[in-house]
Amino acid sequence: MAIPFRFEKILTIKQKEKEQVQMTYEAAVKTFEREATKLYELLRKKEMLDEHTELELNHGLSIIGIKQQQLFRDALEKDISKAQVDVMRTRSMMLEKQEELLGQNVEVKKFEKMKEKAMKLHHSNLLSLESKLMDDISLQQFVNRN
Repeated sequence: MAIPFRFEKILTIKQKEKEQVQMTYEAAVKTFEREATKLYELLRKKEMLDEHTELELNHGLSIIGIKQQQLFRDALEKDISKAQVDVMRTRSMMLEKQEELLGQNVEVKKFEKMKEKAMKLHHSNLLSLESKLMDDISLQQFVNRN
């Protein structure tokens, strides 16, 4: 016998909404990770360039070589700045999705709690009904004996 719950459809809808929000959150996390990895790679590339430049300067480097490395470093710093902005943007988007997911979790929990209370109430009503029926049967048996 199915336990009656008035808000079963709403609970189902809320669970589906939560699943969708969870998927968008996971996509936002992946986007953030991709952007953060890109930033890390650029920073690593800059660090390697600085090490290489220092080695070249110790061994002697022409002015043209220094200019080229400086131009490359400037371009790399522009890319790093853009990547930092992208990482900040994707982080804030990820945090928004996380907040939205937390809100959906709360909504689903509310309806699950209501369902749990309805199940307990239904169970106690069944026990009460069973007790009344047993009392009636006992009373009938007593009346029939006498």
